[in-house]
Amino acid sequence: MTVSDHKQKAAWAATPRKDRNNRRQLILDKAAELFAAQGYQATSMDQLSELTTLNKGTIYYYYKSKADILFDMSYFVAERALKLIAPASKMEHASDAFAHAIEVTVDWIIDHKDVVTTYFQESPYFKSIFSEEQYRHISDQQSEMMKFFYETIEKGIRAGEFREVDTQITGRLVVGGIMWIYRWPEDEIDGARVSEVMISGLLNGLLRNPRTP
Repeated sequence: MTVSDHKQKAAWAATPRKDRNNRRQLILDKAAELFAAQGYQATSMDQLSELTTLNKGTIYYYYKSKADILFDMSYFVAERALKLIAPASKMEHASDAFAHAIEVTVDWIIDHKDVVTTYFQESPYFKSIFSEEQYRHISDQQSEMMKFFYETIEKGIRAGEFREVDTQITGRLVVGGIMWIYRWPEDEIDGARVSEVMISGLLNGLLRNPRTP
C-alpha cells in the first residue's frame, strides 16, 4: 500500500458513518443511471467517478470492483422485492395475496426504474460477472420470489379459489408480466392503472368465479 493509499484510508476512517453511507448510496444511484443508460460493460469507473464527483480511490474504498457495485445493486432489488411481498404470504385468500404482490412490485419498479432496469438487463450475465458466492445469493433470492408465486397459485387451487392451471408456467407468466414493465415508455406508465388492469386480468384468468366490474 502506498503513502497515498494510507492517507486515503485514514481520511475515509475519519469520515462520519452517515457521510460514508451517503457516499455509498451516491455511488449506487449514479452507477444505476450509467448501467441503465449504456450497460454494465460499457460503463467505466472513470465515468462513475466523474458523475459522482468522487475520485476513484474513494470509490474503491466502498467497492473493490465494478462487479461488487452491480452485486450490491442487484441484491438490493431482489431483497426489497421479497420484503414488499412478504405480507402477502400471511393473507388468507390467494387472490388477495396476488393482488398485493402485484400492486407493491409494480409501484416499486416504476419508482426505481434505473436500478430495476439494470437488474433485468444484466441478469443474463450475472453468472459470468459475479463470484460463485454472489451468484448463489442472487439465485436464491430469485428462487424465493418464484416460490411465493408458485405456492400462492397452489394455495388458490387447493382452496377451490383458482382454476386448475400449470403452476410453474402460470407463475412465470405472472412474474414476467410484472417485471417487463421496466421496458415500457415513461409516458405509458401509470402505476395505479397498471396494477388495476394487471390484477383484474390475471385474477379473472385464474379465479373459478371471475370478478365482475
